[in-house]
Amino acid sequence: MNGQNAVAVVAVGTEITTGQITNSNASWISAALLKHGLQVHFHRAIDDDRELIEAELKDLENKVQLLFVTGGLGPTSDDLTRDGVSRWSGLPLEWHEESWQRIVARFQRHGLALRDFQRQQCYFPKTSRILTNHQGTANAFQFHLPGRGFAGGGLEVFVLPGPPKEVHAVWNEAIEAWLGERYKDLDRTRVFSWDCLGTGESEIAHHAEAALQDCPFQKGYRVHFPYVEFKLSFLQSQEGEADRWTRRVEEALKPWVVARDGEDPAREFVLSLGSSDEVWFFDGVTEGHLLHRLLPYLRQEQILGKTRFLHQAPGQAPGRPQERYPWRHQSPPSPDWKLARQSIVAGLEKRSDGTAVAQIHLGLQRQWQVLPSPRSALIGVERSHQFLTEQALLFWRRQLLVRRPKIW
Repeated sequence: MNGQNAVAVVAVGTEITTGQITNSNASWISAALLKHGLQVHFHRAIDDDRELIEAELKDLENKVQLLFVTGGLGPTSDDLTRDGVSRWSGLPLEWHEESWQRIVARFQRHGLALRDFQRQQCYFPKTSRILTNHQGTANAFQFHLPGRGFAGGGLEVFVLPGPPKEVHAVWNEAIEAWLGERYKDLDRTRVFSWDCLGTGESEIAHHAEAALQDCPFQKGYRVHFPYVEFKLSFLQSQEGEADRWTRRVEEALKPWVVARDGEDPAREFVLSLGSSDEVWFFDGVTEGHLLHRLLPYLRQEQILGKTRFLHQAPGQAPGRPQERYPWRHQSPPSPDWKLARQSIVAGLEKRSDGTAVAQIHLGLQRQWQVLPSPRSALIGVERSHQFLTEQALLFWRRQLLVRRPKIW
C-alpha cells in the first residue's frame, strides 16, 4: 500500500462495535473522498474508551496522511473522543467560548434547560480549527500534526460528531471546500466498472483475466446479486494507456455487460419515464421486489404520485393462474384502467410453463419479451425474483429508449 494521500476513517462508539447500529458514516465519507481522488485504506471501529482511542490513532498515524474520526463528541460521560484525541496528539484541550455561546443560544431558542455537563462539548485541542455544526450542539474540529503521517509528511486530522446528518452538514460547509483546494492538482484515481448479468463471478473472472494479461492496472470484482461487477483502476495521467485495456474488457465481457460505471438499472429506468401522464405496474411474479427496487427513485424524481402498482395482472382473478397474456385486449380491461396517449403500462406475468414475461405498453404501442431464467435452479425464490426484476427493468428501459413496437 502506498500511504501517500491515503486516508483512514475511525468510528468511535460502543453502539457500533456491539452491532446496535451500522457505521454508515464510513461508507459516506469514503464516497465523498473518492470524488477528490482520495482512497480510504482503513475503516476502524472502537469502543467508547480513552485508551482504545489513543492506541488506535497511534497505530494509524504513520500509515496515512488524512485521518477522520467520527462520534463521541457529545455531552455525556461516555463521549470520550476529544479526551482520547488530546492525549494521543499531545495537544491540550482549551475552552472555546464561541461554541458555548452557540449552545446557550440554541437551548434558549428551543426553550430547553441547559445543564452544566454541556460544557464538555466546548473544549478542543490547542491549534484546532473549529468547524461549526449547524445540525447539532457538538462542533467538529481540524488540526495538523507536523512530522507525523506517512513518511513524516504531516498528518491532517478531522474529528466529527457521530450523527450522519451532522457529519454531512459539517462536511458540506467546511470540509468539501478544503479538500477541493488542497487536492485540486492531485493525479486522481479513475475507476471504470462493468456490471454483468447472466453468469457467475468465476466466469467473468475467466474472461477478464484472459483479456488483461500483463495489464499493469488494478483489477477488482464485486458480487451484488444478481450482478457481478468488474472494475479497472488507474491514475488520471494513465488514461491514454488505459484506453486499450478498457476496450479489451468491453470486448471480453460484451455478452453480459448491462451497466457501466455505477449505473443503476432501476434509476435509469425511472429517469427514462420522462413526462408520462401516468405509469402503471402490474407485478404477477416478484411478490413486491419490483416495488422495493423502484420506490426510492420514484420518490426521488417526484413521480410517485402518478404511479400505480398492482400485484396481479388486470383481469386476473385472485388466486387463479393466468393462462393467457393479460393485455391482449383491444380496450382497457376495466373502466378504471384508462390509458392516455402518454401513459406507460409495464408488467410481469408468470406463464403456465413457469417462464416469466415482461410486457410494456407505450400508449398504443406494445412490446413483450420472455425473460431468461436464472442460471441456477438452486438460487432460491427470493433471488429468482431479484434476477427477474432486473431483467424486466433492463427490457423496459430499452423499449422506452428505442420505442420500436412489436405488436402482438
